[in-house]
Amino acid sequence: MIEEKTVSEDPTPPQSAFDEPGTGNSRLKKLALKGAFWSFLGFGVVYVLRFFSWPIMTRLLGGDEEAKILLGAMAVVDTFMLGLIFLSDVGINLSVIRNERGSEASFQNTAWTIQMMRGVILFALTLLLARPAAELLGQNFTPEQVDLVTTALMVSGFSSILLGLQSTKWAIAQRDLNTRAIVGIEVGSYLFSFLVRVCWVIISPTIWALVAGGLAENVLKAGLSWMLPNGVRNKFAWDKEAAKEIWVFGRWIMLSSALTYAARESGLLVMTARTDLNFISEFKLSWLYASLVVTAIMQMGYKVMYPTFSDLLKQGKHDSFMKALTRARLAVIALTWVAAIGVMLVGPFVAGYLFDDNWYRFEWIMPIMGAGVMFVIIGSSYDHAIIAKEETMINALLQGVYFVVLVAAILVGFRINGQIGAVTGFAAVSLIHYPFKAYWLKKIGIWQPRIDLPLLVVAAAIIAPTLWLAFRIY
Repeated sequence: MIEEKTVSEDPTPPQSAFDEPGTGNSRLKKLALKGAFWSFLGFGVVYVLRFFSWPIMTRLLGGDEEAKILLGAMAVVDTFMLGLIFLSDVGINLSVIRNERGSEASFQNTAWTIQMMRGVILFALTLLLARPAAELLGQNFTPEQVDLVTTALMVSGFSSILLGLQSTKWAIAQRDLNTRAIVGIEVGSYLFSFLVRVCWVIISPTIWALVAGGLAENVLKAGLSWMLPNGVRNKFAWDKEAAKEIWVFGRWIMLSSALTYAARESGLLVMTARTDLNFISEFKLSWLYASLVVTAIMQMGYKVMYPTFSDLLKQGKHDSFMKALTRARLAVIALTWVAAIGVMLVGPFVAGYLFDDNWYRFEWIMPIMGAGVMFVIIGSSYDHAIIAKEETMINALLQGVYFVVLVAAILVGFRINGQIGAVTGFAAVSLIHYPFKAYWLKKIGIWQPRIDLPLLVVAAAIIAPTLWLAFRIY
């Protein structure tokens, strides 16, 4: 039963690590470094699993065209589902992390209630939109492929309810930089998902092996989130003031998240409408390998950078915040560039060794993707600082412009030079968008031209011969 107002059941609610006596910059730094360590350790394990899981899955599925169509269809399903999740994101976890009432049971239970309602609504929307979405995206699909995508969407939509079940203890763990526990759950959930996929595909090599793996991951992650140490045991409740605070903070987050999805994920949907599932499977795998490090950086930012930046700003320590931003950006850019250069130079050869010949056409795609990653990280390494400063309207504006540039770049590239033109346009978006982003970063006082401008020049010098080689291979 939903309560109108819930009183905190715990008279001494768990505090953030930042609230402990004697906490200072040195302790915050230690927590951040510890969080970064566990985040990258977890990423390393997941990286290895992902690196080898898709070659294993493609070989188990078989090398015929039908198997590639299954993978392409699943890529479309995943991207569509991610869109629904982003489009309805009101920053529930961020509210628990950021709000002064985040430790209160009434606030956490209200946040969880909103999260559950959102999950049910998303599932209903998936059932309603599955057929129209499949028909709209599948302009080049056969009727059988449209039916396949429709059914897979409906079943995958249940993930929305599973995500809604996730305990707010997850947000408390992020707030306290308990990254080890979060990483352990994520690694365990991904491993379980991989095992489910492999076992299922051995028995029945169909798209349902891929769908079941995704559902299994969300089931385990939701269940384990309830076992985290801090936070309350959630139940349905309604605190009007808490709901209002979540909405006030989250309305711009929702717009920003919707535009972030459009900016970062809609490229695949645009290409889907212009090409076919066969090419989409190759594009998806190429981007997966090229962007693994960027994905890890974004996850680390959510787990470590955002809570760290947020706490420094709440304490009014702007100089410390800027120093932390500089160190964090230099570290993540360096790590990402090493990986991106590796993708450009040896990625095609590694992929050729890992994948069956019937799957492999990455020689020209992966170098272009790696080049794009070098530009992506220069701008995206600011994103968590923008949110920590609560400049959510500016973040929404930046993501909206990025989306427009992305669609235009892909369509213009496709018109000029077909598939390779579209992929090049996709990779060049961050470079085209950077001047606009720099203008707004300067407005809010966090632009770092002494870092960015030399890096842009170096990136261009590295990328030019790589793109020339990619076009020669194509």
